[in-house]
Amino acid sequence: MEQDRAPQVSGRAVIAGGARDISQYFDLVFDNINRLARMFDDYRVVVVSDPSDDDTLERLREQVLNHGGKMVLVEGERDRLDWRAHRIAEVRNDILKVVEQQFADFDWLFMVDLDVVCHRPILLDTIASHLHRDDWDALTFNRHWYYDMWALSFEPHLYPALDLKLGDKGKRRLANEARENLLAQIDALEPGALLPVYSAFNGFGIYRVAKVLGCRYHGYPTQFFPPQKYEQYCRDMAVELDPDSGEMCEHLAFHWDMVNKHAAKIRLSPERAFLFPDQEEEHTQP
Repeated sequence: MEQDRAPQVSGRAVIAGGARDISQYFDLVFDNINRLARMFDDYRVVVVSDPSDDDTLERLREQVLNHGGKMVLVEGERDRLDWRAHRIAEVRNDILKVVEQQFADFDWLFMVDLDVVCHRPILLDTIASHLHRDDWDALTFNRHWYYDMWALSFEPHLYPALDLKLGDKGKRRLANEARENLLAQIDALEPGALLPVYSAFNGFGIYRVAKVLGCRYHGYPTQFFPPQKYEQYCRDMAVELDPDSGEMCEHLAFHWDMVNKHAAKIRLSPERAFLFPDQEEEHTQP
């Protein structure tokens, strides 16, 4: 099978994520991490943990030993914040601080959701084929069902439906419209092309380390676009940002910070980074 082969890539990578109560998927996720790490000339694994109710922390400590000095574990004792995006932003920023302090000269940062999102077999050939391209600075991938609508910003859907002043029915309608529009734009791409977006994540993102230095996540509601563009968006979509929302997806702020500080190119690949049941036959060799 394709996922059993290990392509070799010249360069160094940091593979990172936050961890809390991930024991159910631990073995599958770390199998992906270990296989991904073996592709590179050198690697480091960076995990920031929050207090768990299962044995996640004990298993992470075992991984530190297994990686023989190539894994950094930051054991967090932070207070639980009221808003999920604020909490996750703090974890991701702790990762960025480790990268800036210890691995600023590495080539790539892989930000990985260490749970059910990334437990399917990772497709190393797909990932390797993208790494030395020069048409992206932040790269995410498509899925059999594009689920991460809260992190997504693209034309003409500048803001996720969850951040807009709409009722539940209106948010569901607009989110479905955005997903259909996204998939239509992906289908219309030329072979090998990437889709320009303002933000996307989908549980697995690759970043050029030089383009994330000095950048940070936050989960506070923010109007990122120039006023004229935002006002036109509101008129065209008959929407506005919800002034009473207490949070916004942390990836939006991070990607805008990359654009503002480093003129980063944020892109979405039409290919998939993980193997799903509808792909298994085409990836199985006779």
